[in-house]
Formats: sequence, C-alpha cells, structure tokens
Amino acid sequence: MSNLSLQLYTIREELERDAEHALDVVAGTGITEVEPFGITQFREWLPAALAKRGLKVTTTHTDLLGDFDNSVAALKEVGGTTLVQPFFDPQKWTTKEGIQELATQLNEAARKAAPEGLKVGYHNHHFEFFTDFDGVNSYDYFVSLLDPEVVLEIDTYWVSVAGLDPVELVQRLGDRVTHLHIKDGPAPVTREFSREKHDEQPANVVLGQGSMDLDTLLGATENKTWVVEFDKTDGDILDEVVASIAYLQNR
Repeated sequence: MSNLSLQLYTIREELERDAEHALDVVAGTGITEVEPFGITQFREWLPAALAKRGLKVTTTHTDLLGDFDNSVAALKEVGGTTLVQPFFDPQKWTTKEGIQELATQLNEAARKAAPEGLKVGYHNHHFEFFTDFDGVNSYDYFVSLLDPEVVLEIDTYWVSVAGLDPVELVQRLGDRVTHLHIKDGPAPVTREFSREKHDEQPANVVLGQGSMDLDTLLGATENKTWVVEFDKTDGDILDEVVASIAYLQNR
C-alpha cells in the first residue's frame, strides 16, 4: 500500500471549530502524515499539535512564490521537505508567457530551497490543461520548462474534470510526480474556468462512491504518496475522511 496523507484543507472548518478533536480523529485513523495548507498561518500551534499525535509532514501547500522565506521557516518547524504552490492565476495559463513566468519562478524557488534541504512543487486544478499550443497541452508545455528538481503533485480528480486520464498523465510524467491528491465525486468534464464555475463544482464523496476509476488509478500508482482531499462535502467531513482513509487502507 502507498504512503497515506490527508490534506488538512479538507477539515478546515473543523480545525477552526475544535482543532484538538479534529486532529485526534485524523490520528485515530492510523495514518501518520498530513499535508497542511497555508502553513504560515498556523505556526503558533501546528508543530506541537502534530507532534503530540505522531503526525508528520512532508508536503505543504503554501504561497511559496509570494512568501518564500516564511514558508520555508514554517515548513522546517514541522520537519517537512516540500513546498507546493497550490494555485497560479488561471488567465496566465492561457499564454506561453504566463506559463513561462510560473516555471521561471518555480525554478528559481527550487534553487533557493535546495541549500535548505527542501524541494518545491506545483499542484494542479483543471484549468492548467485547457490551452493548446500547436498540439502541445498547456500543462505539458509547463512541465517542459521546469528544472528536474521541481516536483509535481497531481490532483487526479481535477485532471478528470479537465477531461483527461489521470493514470496516463501520472505514468507519462513518471518520477516527476511524488504525491497524488485522491478524491472522488461526479467529476463532470468542464473544459472552461471561472471562479463561479469552480465554486459550483459538485461535492466530493467518500472514496469509492463516486465516478472515479480508483481501482485502476491506485493500482498504477502505489509508488506515490496518496493524499486524501475533499474540496467540499454535503456530509459530515470527519466521518467521510475516516471512511475514505479506511477505503485506501483496506485495498
């Protein structure tokens, strides 16, 4: 079985309401790793809270392009290794110049992170795949510009929403991909982006209860870290997290 993690954005409301209880539930599933979001916001309490429960961090989502130094310091405090940029202006993904800007910034960040013993990476949504440059997909063009040191975290659900096969993508990118976001739901194909349409995406569901072909995906990616994530839910998120982690553990 692959290494398992939980993107803490999944339980963001529970962390605000009762962080101690929420993290107790997460630790009670038996997983030993989590992926924080906006890690610079939680420096006062997160390191001790995770250590208390034996939860480690390898990756974190953070605005490493806008707040590199604080992101590095915060990640070091929890013993992590990889800073992941979780978003970049969708409009810039429609031009080569915009994509070049992101790739250049990530390459520079990777060079700055290396002496700190850290790596940097990028996490996709669906809009990164929408533009075609003379037969080259915009995401593939982006990857072609990256230094080998920059890693990729593939959100498999958003790849499906973009109308592509996440298994084919992950296998083609090979070792560049270190972590996968694993989520389930209707995954309706959406070949356009707007903030409104993004926010109107249907709720995610417990793994194995949606339309994602998880058997094929998981069977082909056991050498990657699987990160459970819900963007939104209609149910009790802690119950759904427990059930989703159990689904992966019982494979």
